[in-house]
Formats: sequence, C-alpha cells, structure tokens
Amino acid sequence: MEHVGHDLTLNMAHVNSEANHTLDNLGIAKNAREEKIRARHQAARRRGERRMAKLYREHVLGEKPVEGWLR
Repeated sequence: MEHVGHDLTLNMAHVNSEANHTLDNLGIAKNAREEKIRARHQAARRRGERRMAKLYREHVLGEKPVEGWLR
C-alpha cells in the first residue's frame, strides 16, 4: 500500500451544471412525502370547489338544499 492518493476524476461540466428540474416542471412528485402533500392539497381544493358549487346553487340559482343528499 504505497499509494496513498486517489484516482478520482471529476467531470467539471457535470459538477458545474444546474440541477435537473424536469420533475418539478412537470408537476411530478419525487417522493412519497410530496405525493401525500399534493393529495392533501388536491382533496382540500375539491372540498372547496364542492362548497362553492353548493353556495352558487343556493344563492344564485335559488335552489333549496335537499336534506340527506350529498352535494
């Protein structure tokens, strides 16, 4: 073991290049945590849309809410 150094060579073009943002730009989650967060936000957005649709039907269209029906 006379050789103490190393033979690692770095490709400086790769070292200095920018990070890959392809998945971020396409809106694709990179891990399970991001998937859960996106699913939670999407569910909240759908609840808000359903609530706004219900309010629109009641106040703008003048429909009466039907008890027992899920809308």
